Amino acid sequence: MVDETFSILDDLTKNQKFTIIVVLRIFNSGNEDTNIQRKRDRVISHIENDLKLKHAEVETYINNSAPEVIGRELLNLREMQKEFLIALAYDVLFCIGKPSERDLMIMENVFNQIIGIDRTKFSKSLEKIHVLKNHFQ
Repeated sequence: MVDETFSILDDLTKNQKFTIIVVLRIFNSGNEDTNIQRKRDRVISHIENDLKLKHAEVETYINNSAPEVIGRELLNLREMQKEFLIALAYDVLFCIGKPSERDLMIMENVFNQIIGIDRTKFSKSLEKIHVLKNHFQ
């Protein structure tokens, strides 16, 4: 399993890594509590580091990329990479405890409308992640 994770990261293009950070920031921006946003920003910053991205590069990408380009990069993710993104989003949203219903709705809508993951598949992925996290805690 560890080898698969490294393969997922290695197979991501730099632009796909940037778009993953964009999606995580979208999820974070949905919350109005600045304390929660700061905590989630720290988690996203760690993910940027894990993806070997520099914060300035991410900012440049965000400022210079059209939404269509970002959407296309997300649609080009393989299924395993999409599940990896769901797991990252789960970590960001749940880093402060149980997220609000609004946060979960934003997450579900982004995955459905932008990445093309329907509600059933999204729910199954979340359940799988939750079971795995509980198993290893």
